Amino acid sequence: GGCDGGDADDDEGNDPTATLSANPTQVVLGNASTLTWDCSVNTTSASINTSPVTTLSPANSNGTLSTGSLESPTNNFQLTCTNAHSSDTDTVSITTSNPTVDLTVGAKRVVDGGSTTLTWDGDQVTCCSLSGSNGLTYSAGTDALNIPSEDITTQTTFTVTCDGGTATDTEIVNTPVDIDEF
Repeated sequence: GGCDGGDADDDEGNDPTATLSANPTQVVLGNASTLTWDCSVNTTSASINTSPVTTLSPANSNGTLSTGSLESPTNNFQLTCTNAHSSDTDTVSITTSNPTVDLTVGAKRVVDGGSTTLTWDGDQVTCCSLSGSNGLTYSAGTDALNIPSEDITTQTTFTVTCDGGTATDTEIVNTPVDIDEF
């Protein structure tokens, strides 16, 4: 007979579980991402280490949360789901890019019959196009274009736009004004 101490309870099933994801995981500097969080039903408190910390309510559920403007190259977020027994965390990392483009003009003044070359150099950009205040849009398949004088009005502003506007730069090209002599 005697007393049977029995086996220790296996409390593994009481541990909360945390699941955190982000979409997108890369954004342009200053933009936001959306965090999707999920804490198991046995969770009693939940938070994400945003700035300031966001307390999630009800804790034993799921939802989405905007990160707000992301200003660092790497932004780490951690979901913590806790109950009286223990806690669980999940972390997600969101990186930022800072796309830039620099437009340069070979000749800022173009005589009739002449031309100028516009060249651009992009950093962290994939697709750029050139447009002018003359109403023309130029091929995006290159990073340098020769613009003939017939495309340049008295003053034409050229703008290179990359990746849907994440990076832009502008230059002005002029033609000499014709003066009629009497």
